[in-house]
Amino acid sequence: MKKTALLVMAPIFVAFGAPATLAYDTAGCMLHVDPSRFNHGNLVQLTWQAQIFEYDFTPTDPNPFKIRIEFNSVGFGGRNGIHYVGAMIQNVAHTFSDDAYGQIDPFPALGLYLSSLNQNWPDSFHGLSINCDTTQPPRFGRCFQDIDWLGLCGKNIYTRQNVGNPSPSTPVTVRWTVTKGDTVVNPQGNLSRNLNGEWVPLVGTFVKWNFQIEIDNVPYDVADYYLPIEDAEYILAGDPLTLHQEYFGSADRILASQKCTVRYTDMRAYDGTGWHSLEDWNLTWRIDDGAGNADNRFGWKSDGSSLISRVGHESDITECSRDVGTTFTATGPTATPTVTPTITPTRTITPTGTFTPTRTITPTPTVTPTGPTPTPTRTPSGPTPTQTATPTATPTPTPAHRVRRHLRPQGP
Repeated sequence: MKKTALLVMAPIFVAFGAPATLAYDTAGCMLHVDPSRFNHGNLVQLTWQAQIFEYDFTPTDPNPFKIRIEFNSVGFGGRNGIHYVGAMIQNVAHTFSDDAYGQIDPFPALGLYLSSLNQNWPDSFHGLSINCDTTQPPRFGRCFQDIDWLGLCGKNIYTRQNVGNPSPSTPVTVRWTVTKGDTVVNPQGNLSRNLNGEWVPLVGTFVKWNFQIEIDNVPYDVADYYLPIEDAEYILAGDPLTLHQEYFGSADRILASQKCTVRYTDMRAYDGTGWHSLEDWNLTWRIDDGAGNADNRFGWKSDGSSLISRVGHESDITECSRDVGTTFTATGPTATPTVTPTITPTRTITPTGTFTPTRTITPTPTVTPTGPTPTPTRTPSGPTPTQTATPTATPTPTPAHRVRRHLRPQGP
């Protein structure tokens, strides 16, 4: 690995000031694909694999429980902008009934989750269906969550049982595959719900993005996310996948109380004609570097064929990198994809009439939203399949661009 000057790019789930107490106690670094080495238009499928060797959800005595999140995301783009959907690993699962709304309760476990959140979108702008049997382990479930009690509705999928008990000799292996599906107008069914529990119809033109997750060679067709074509016609050409750590306990120097090791391999994107490996990566951001997070037992490293995320080990101080500008390479052998892409040409469809959003999300007074307010009337006409969507440039990340979602920082 080496250090180099680079243009910082970052996913924006929502943009507002995070509470200072949360910023002070978290550590982690963000990786992006090097856009000068990877830039492929018309991407319609993305796949990557993680081997989870340890992901502690029981702290060593007498330390309190602290959250661990691999805060990863998939980037989408269209003619008007960009959007990110989280595809994450965490050390909690959740308890809720199918299609619950409002507050969702966590409990310690190895968990997986998906999330679509955008403070500038009303509930009629995005939604999801759950495709798998919600009664079978690990009991994937759909919910519409009040994110951090801020009145922002996340369209989420959580596991409701422990995914596994990884060890260095028997890691839990997870593969995510995201595939572009149909383009649909005014999709029918219960796909979005507001925080009052009311079902909200989706209005406009949407791309259906399928998320499949394979756990220890068992495949799950988990969910279809319906995202507006103006912001999600394709997977982002230069920022398809973001890898990001977020670990609580840094301020009290107790990162070692819950250790994690995750190894990422076989990261590839498909443009309809060929696969492109995500090999060159930049460390673009360290959370609140120099702002009180004194515990350096975390970071990233590479063995040349993979990227390795770690926290909690004494050796992490010297073996892992945390400095913005560090570059990594992951050029290991790739496997034949297990999911055959289903590529539906994008159709230019103009919805009839106009619509008024059922509910506009208004953040609490302590939140300072940025970015444009969504226009209620949309007549999308996105690029044709032969065109390359040009997404809006991604802002430079700062602590104000982060949100601690779904979980209390002190644990359940």
